[in-house]
Amino acid sequence: MTLRPPTRLGLWLSLLLCASGAAACDGGDDGDPAAPTPPIHPAWRRTRLVVADADAPQIEVIDIEFGESVGTLPLAVPALDLVVSGSGEHVLATHLGGADVIYPGISLLDHSEGATDSDAAHIHVYKFPPRLLDYALTGTGVPRAMAYAHRFSVLFPGELNVRSPLALSFDEQALLAEPPTPPEAWEIPMTARIDTAIPLGDDLLVAGDTGLMARSGDDAYVELARDCPTPPVARAGGSVAVACSEELVRVEPPASHETTRTFFHEAGAPRPLALTGHVARALVLAYAGGTSVDRHDFTGDPLSSPHTRSALTLPAEACDLALDPAHGETLTVLSPDGVVRLLDADDGALLAEQAVVAPFSCADAVRPRLAQAPARAYVSDPARREIHALSLDGALDPVGIWPLQVVPSSLAVAGIDEATRNLGDLSDTP
Repeated sequence: MTLRPPTRLGLWLSLLLCASGAAACDGGDDGDPAAPTPPIHPAWRRTRLVVADADAPQIEVIDIEFGESVGTLPLAVPALDLVVSGSGEHVLATHLGGADVIYPGISLLDHSEGATDSDAAHIHVYKFPPRLLDYALTGTGVPRAMAYAHRFSVLFPGELNVRSPLALSFDEQALLAEPPTPPEAWEIPMTARIDTAIPLGDDLLVAGDTGLMARSGDDAYVELARDCPTPPVARAGGSVAVACSEELVRVEPPASHETTRTFFHEAGAPRPLALTGHVARALVLAYAGGTSVDRHDFTGDPLSSPHTRSALTLPAEACDLALDPAHGETLTVLSPDGVVRLLDADDGALLAEQAVVAPFSCADAVRPRLAQAPARAYVSDPARREIHALSLDGALDPVGIWPLQVVPSSLAVAGIDEATRNLGDLSDTP
């Protein structure tokens, strides 16, 4: 948890909402007043959408509680990807030669054990104007960023045989120091391409053409798997899952051979294009295209319990797919027909579907994207410069449409802390 002093604007917004009887104090709807009002998950108020512009170097931030834009942030270079920390309080926007740190304007005070203001578990949500932080993250090439809990990593691939790959890693607490603590930096002495660094507790995994490796304290690298260029990565409870060319690798901290388990892909099957997992479930879904998803269940002790693999069938091809962040019990899929579908994550049963945007191609450089908060799905519509909000509680009912100033390319949800993701603020408690 990090807490920043309230700005005058932050206090004014909170007071205005309560004085006007707005949703911040009475549990009202988070979208169009004319839209249906399905049950509201208690975490919905915190969220802000961070949206990268496809046409210009800027970021727009949408506050879900207010249902409107709360600011645009100019960048020096257009953002290519957005990565949110496990606390939900910071977002990395990667671009050629660097990454920018965005503070979306949400800070949380965790009273999940109760406090003097209430015995009920709750959090306090503080909102401020979004801003860019002055924190240097630069290197050679297009970086790839990852987050695990409160830690970020950024890997710059360098130039093969010219400049070594550079891995940067830092904890969010480094951003609060005066001046901020610089990131840890390692040049990786590899002769083959390295393109991914994965923070795992106090450890760092790196991956590329030579394989998946764990960095040890003496700056040596221990190979955990071979041939692992640009791998899809997902959380699986307290571990991470990495899809290398021939096998799915699950690594528990501290990273070592003893805490690593590998599971070969089905014979003749391609490497997955995407993985989705959950912070509280030892479950990973692997998607390699088409309409089939491999379900990997690692429930139990990762060093002794059996690994269970099964197959789920999708109604249509997936461009984006993700387990719901609240409990990981459902799978949300955005397909090229413009339809969002909700499936049971255990047996693949179709629970609901909703047409949201016009048909598109998964290969389009700028296309609709899916992002989620607990009990909410958000779909960007570049053609109409809009964000569509759907309820994940049941029938995918529409709960709001928000206009954008930008043409959305990447989309991320900020403000949801992994540990308190299903907890409401004080005004949500009975």
